[in-house]
Amino acid sequence: RTWRARRLSRVRSDALRVSNVGIFPLFAFELTQGCSVQCWFCALDPEKLKGRFVYSPDNRQLWRDVLGHAWDLFGVGCQSLICYHGTDPTDNPEYFRFQEDVVEIIGVLPQVTTAQPLRDVSWTQTLLAWQRRYPDTHHRFSILSLGTLRRVHETFSPEELLDISLVMQHKEALGRRVECGRAAARSDRLEAEARYRESMRVPEDMLRQTTCECTCGYLVNMVTGRIQLISPATPSERAPHGYEVHAEGTFRTGDEFRAFLDQTVAQCMPEHLA
Repeated sequence: RTWRARRLSRVRSDALRVSNVGIFPLFAFELTQGCSVQCWFCALDPEKLKGRFVYSPDNRQLWRDVLGHAWDLFGVGCQSLICYHGTDPTDNPEYFRFQEDVVEIIGVLPQVTTAQPLRDVSWTQTLLAWQRRYPDTHHRFSILSLGTLRRVHETFSPEELLDISLVMQHKEALGRRVECGRAAARSDRLEAEARYRESMRVPEDMLRQTTCECTCGYLVNMVTGRIQLISPATPSERAPHGYEVHAEGTFRTGDEFRAFLDQTVAQCMPEHLA
C-alpha cells in the first residue's frame, strides 16, 4: 500500500488526468501473446498475435495457483485486476473460463476493454450478461471508426450500453493520442490530427500529453511467463510505452510466481525512503 501510494502520488502530479481514470489495477494479466487488432496508434505497441493461453488442465491449475498467491499476499487489493493489457480479451476464445476462476477466487468480475465488440457478437453478449450479474464492473468499447460507432448502436440496445464506456479512437475524435509506442512512429498521422483539433478549437485542458497506462503493480503474461513490476509514467525515452519497469522476471509454476512477488516486495517496496 505504501509503495502504491508513493507511485500514485507521482502519477497524479506527473502523468495522468486522474479524473479520467477509474481504477489503478494491482494486476494486469495478459491471456494472449500479442494482439490481433494492431491499431496504428497503440501506445503499448504489442506484437502481432502469436499465441493464446489455453484452458488446459495444467494451465487451469497454474492460473488458479497464480490467483491464489495474489489473493493470499494482497487480499482485496487484487480486486482491481484486469485480464488484458497490450492485448484484446476477444483474442482468447476461452476468456470467460478464466474469468470464472477470477470471480471464484478474487470475488470480482474483471473489467474489460475491447476494440472488437462486433467481432463475435455472441461473445460480447456473454460479456454483457456477466455484467448484468455484477453491475459494479464497468466495461469499455474502443471505437476505431464512425462506421463501428454506428454499428455498435445498431447491434446493442441503449439498455445494454448503459454501463459501457465508448472510448472514441476514430480519426474524428477530439482527444490527443498518447504519443509513444506505435504512435510515435506516425508523425504524419499525429500532425494531421493536431491540425484537425486546432480547426475544432479543442480546449487546451484536453490536449495535455499523458499516459494510457493505469496498472500500478504487476504486468503478467500467462503465455510467456513474463512478469514485470510497473507503474505509469509520462512517455519518454526511459518510459517508451508510458510506464516504468521496476523489476522483471519469469515464472513457470505458482511457486515461482509467488517467489517473484515476495522478492519485489522485499527489494522494491520499503515502507520508508532511504
